[in-house]
Amino acid sequence: MTLMCSLPSCWPDPVWATQNNEHPFAYIATAFRNAGLLAAEIGRLAPVALIRKGKRFALVPFDATPERRQELLTALEK
Repeated sequence: MTLMCSLPSCWPDPVWATQNNEHPFAYIATAFRNAGLLAAEIGRLAPVALIRKGKRFALVPFDATPERRQELLTALEK
């Protein structure tokens, strides 16, 4: 494990972070990369409507078929 590292040389290198996964820079760099991947994935998801009935709720995607929408709303009634 290479413990000596300067931030500018290690930060952009995912291989270094994998090889030195116990290094504090590697933890932080990997966390930022994962947050970016998560944000990109969330951006690709369809928006959803939150429908509540008492303590129960349903998340219905706006692009759901009418059949799927009805299935989710029926499950909310049970």
